[in-house]
Formats: sequence, C-alpha cells, structure tokens
Amino acid sequence: MGTTVAVVLAGGAGTRYDGPTPKLLAPLPDGSTVLGRAVATALDAAIGPVLVVTGAVSPTDLPAAARLVANPDWAAGQATSLRTAVAWAGEEG
Repeated sequence: MGTTVAVVLAGGAGTRYDGPTPKLLAPLPDGSTVLGRAVATALDAAIGPVLVVTGAVSPTDLPAAARLVANPDWAAGQATSLRTAVAWAGEEG
C-alpha cells in the first residue's frame, strides 16, 4: 500500500479575490494567512506528507515540514496542479 499525501493546491492567481494581497496570502484574524491555515490544518491531520503545489504565488512563510513543488503550467488550469501533485506522489511515494 502506498503513502497518503495531503495536497494543498496553491497554484492559482486568485483573480476573483478583491483584496490587497493575493487570496492565498490574505491575512486571517489570528495572524495566519489563508494558505498558512490550510497547510497547518493538513499538517495537524498527520495523514502523511503535505505537498503544496505553487504557481502564481511563491509563499515563503510555510512550515519546514511542508513540501513545495512548483507547477510551471499553473495558468493552464487547476488540472495541471493536480497532475503535478500526482507526478510528485508517484516519484516520492
């Protein structure tokens, strides 16, 4: 049986979000960001490695336990981020 991987899709530009930052970097009341909260929740679940697929935004404040992989084709749609995650899991898992 393979390893379960938690995947956080963070490749989009968040163009429909009307805020002062990209949506993924939007601050939450507790001082975290939307992306930071998603990653922390995935890590807290402790189901396996946490992979963050990036694209338009390159986050710098994520926990060291999160593994980042860039999707160079992020602008072509969410499916490309899913393919990036599956490819990574196939290589690492």
